[in-house]
Amino acid sequence: ERLRAAARAAAAALQPDGDLHATAEYRRRVAAVLAERTLTDAVRRCQRAA
Repeated sequence: ERLRAAARAAAAALQPDGDLHATAEYRRRVAAVLAERTLTDAVRRCQRAA
């Protein structure tokens, strides 16, 4: 849950432009998903290395 909250906070700080391919809101949502995946992967790698 902490990772999800951190990812959402990071995405909320973004100010992407919308265009005919994607709205700004969609790009924020994608950024949140990608940030959460990246953070989750980083935590897993650290846990395996420990």
